[in-house]
Amino acid sequence: MTIEVKVIKNGWANEKQPLVRLHNTETLNLQAEFARELILRWGMVAAIQNGEDSAGRHQLKLLTPQEVVDRAMEVTLLTFKAFHDNDMIVKIPTIEEMQEIADKIETPTARERIKDMIDKETVDE
Repeated sequence: MTIEVKVIKNGWANEKQPLVRLHNTETLNLQAEFARELILRWGMVAAIQNGEDSAGRHQLKLLTPQEVVDRAMEVTLLTFKAFHDNDMIVKIPTIEEMQEIADKIETPTARERIKDMIDKETVDE
């Protein structure tokens, strides 16, 4: 997953401070979101077998914080590799690409939109 970083010279309307804009250039598709939800719910069971009690039942031991982090990183790397390998990452245009597309779109002025609305409501007799 990638994030585009853009610094805008004059951030807010009347301020002279720069503004940093973050923009995702990739997102997950529905299959990847589903897999992600499964992993969030079930992927971090933080216990391992630790022998048996006197009745023969399994004993569990909580993972250490470092083991939890290691497991999370391993699951993350494998998951996102699978997302990429299975084309489950959707590309999103960059800010510049979106601006280029927007610049090519001819939008009517407010006056033209009002005239069109009036023309549509006017019935020719």
